[in-house]
Order: sequence, then structure tokens, then C-alpha cells
Amino acid sequence: MLLIRFLVLSTLLVSVGFAADSDPFLGKWKLNWSKSHSSDAAPKRAIRKYTKSGEGVRVSEDWVGPDGKHLKLDYIANYDGKEYPVRTNKTETVSFRHTDPFIVEGASKVDGRVRYLFKRIVSQDRKTLTIEMSTPDAQAKEPSIVLVYERM
Repeated sequence: MLLIRFLVLSTLLVSVGFAADSDPFLGKWKLNWSKSHSSDAAPKRAIRKYTKSGEGVRVSEDWVGPDGKHLKLDYIANYDGKEYPVRTNKTETVSFRHTDPFIVEGASKVDGRVRYLFKRIVSQDRKTLTIEMSTPDAQAKEPSIVLVYERM
């Protein structure tokens, strides 16, 4: 009987561990500009990384613009819809929540005002990350920027 309890408990703990690590966003992603849609100039490179952090995720990105300048993004936030500070921009916050295991929707604010709304989508095969961004007052039904990343 003790052996059965041990096996059941072990199985439960292992399955909880796998569920916690099943976030399809986790990992390293490289921007594929040729599949993206933006009126901005193409960057030289952009690498985005999602790592587990407590109940949420740490998001970091190194974006090398066409002029060679590095722009960095770094924050830690939970999937609870609350606002979290962006470490690399003291006046910016971000909030988001899962609307589906493969979809996250949220907002980025600067000085308390929404700068843009975003939707992150990971493909079912977990190889492609698409980030759709739009301004809150946009009348268009299509997002103004679509960034397509591929898993590294």
C-alpha cells in the first residue's frame, strides 16, 4: 500500500512539473523580417528570449537596429493581467494574460497611457512566434505591426 501511494504521489509531482514547463513561449526566438509586416526599417538582428520566472516569465530582447544601435527589452511579469515594470524603460509597464495556452494578449503602457496592445501567438508545432501589435485608437481591423519569430 505504501508503494502504491509513493508511485501515485511521484506521478502527480512529475506531471505537475511537466505542466509547469509546458509554456510554448519559453525559449529563444529569432526575428524573421521577411515574414514580418512593418513600416519600420528592417533591423540587423533581433533575438527574443522567454524564461520561466516564478509564476510568470522573464522576457528579454536584443534588437540591433539598421544603424547598428542595440535596443534592449527586459521585464518579468506573471500571466495575471497586472502591470509590471519594464526594467529597461523606467516609465513603461506591461500586462498580459493567457487567453489560450498558445496565445497571450496584453498591453504596453508608457507613463500610464497605453502605447500599444499586443497579441502573441505560438504555432501548434511550437516553431513560430507571431506578435501582432496595434495602437489602442487604431480603426483598422488588422494589426499595424506583425513580427514573426522562429525558434532557435
